[in-house]
Amino acid sequence: MDSWHSLSQPQAALIAGLIGACGALLAGLLATTLTQFLTFLGQDKRRWEETRRSAYARMYRAVMAAWDAYDEAGKEPEEWATVGESRAEIRDAYTEAALLVRHRRTDRALDDVYDASSYLWARRGRGWEQVDRHLYDAQARFLEAVRKELRMPALRSESYEEYKAAFRGTSPYSPPQPDIRGAGEPPGRAAVDQGVIS
Repeated sequence: MDSWHSLSQPQAALIAGLIGACGALLAGLLATTLTQFLTFLGQDKRRWEETRRSAYARMYRAVMAAWDAYDEAGKEPEEWATVGESRAEIRDAYTEAALLVRHRRTDRALDDVYDASSYLWARRGRGWEQVDRHLYDAQARFLEAVRKELRMPALRSESYEEYKAAFRGTSPYSPPQPDIRGAGEPPGRAAVDQGVIS
């Protein structure tokens, strides 16, 4: 303690300045580290949301591709390899989405659309109209739940009858919709469905 009293005024000012500079450096280092950590957390959260969005979109596209393989009367595709590939893609997409789902409502809707899609190749005594309606309703609930979970704006919902009229091109409620499938492919149901996730 006596050493402080023996310092001259310029020496005391110099030591106080050094202590202040060290404190400022430590505070700056702490602020930089905290900023980088918070930025990392924000990027990580966005990365997970984008991964979840991609998984949901993959499920949507897989179901739509399988559904498009059937004609309007429900006639099965001539190539059974197409059915097998569709089943495998839906199963893989479902598994990926189920691992990433965050909300219970989305989880139930995902299960419903997966179950409804199984009726495409295993009708279990159901007629095509019943299978088609069941899949449409399940897909609509899935899209609604996904858009809510991802905080996307809600879309105007349409009834099954409006959907069928739009599919036939006779509905006044069917503005052109973006096609989420590859360029040059026939639009099919994907073009008239409003529920684009990605």
